[in-house]
Amino acid sequence: MKNKFFCVIGVDGSGKTTICRRIIKQLDYDGNRYCYVWGNLSAYFMMVVRKFGKDLFDIGLNKELSNFKNYQNRKHEIAKKHSFLSWIYLLLSLIEYIPQIWLKINIRLLLGYSVISDRYIYDRAIDLAMVLGKDMEWSMNLVRRLTRIVPIPKYIFFLNLPDELAFSRKGDIPSVDYISERRRYYERMALEFNFRNVSVDRHVEDITKDIVEAISDIPGKGDRK
Repeated sequence: MKNKFFCVIGVDGSGKTTICRRIIKQLDYDGNRYCYVWGNLSAYFMMVVRKFGKDLFDIGLNKELSNFKNYQNRKHEIAKKHSFLSWIYLLLSLIEYIPQIWLKINIRLLLGYSVISDRYIYDRAIDLAMVLGKDMEWSMNLVRRLTRIVPIPKYIFFLNLPDELAFSRKGDIPSVDYISERRRYYERMALEFNFRNVSVDRHVEDITKDIVEAISDIPGKGDRK
């Protein structure tokens, strides 16, 4: 089997990390070499500006998320008021993220591994849109630009589950509307970037089996539209 690159994405509570590791455990046999990669930002340099960003953009989950509409409206107001600082924050984030993810993927592929990425540029674009108060088209354009630079996965598996179920799995999110809003972004990207929709409101073994079959190119399996 040739070296391949796949990614698993989805809203909070969809079980991305657990499923990625189970996929690798099932695939890593008979000489196949699979490895796990964390495909979102591992902050090192950005830790220096986190305090600034938290104060300016109110990054992270807080009590205002219980009224998500007001929370998003305030994000848009802040981003508009501080457009230059928003641009600086975005620039610093991408300066750290792009080389990091490029090296993570390409070095492993060059070493002969096939890669399973837990989150990727799609999640990162949505994260930044939420932080900076940007709309859906902004996040789409960011992904389009990033795909000119970083590796493109063979398959993108979108772990899809009902908002209420995702919310029940994440005790640190005070509003189901937060998940619903992120889902809208993912579903729009799914149409543009050909995500493979994987229903995850079922047993984890069945979810893993479907993805493993798709990665293994078993005809008629793994693609659950």
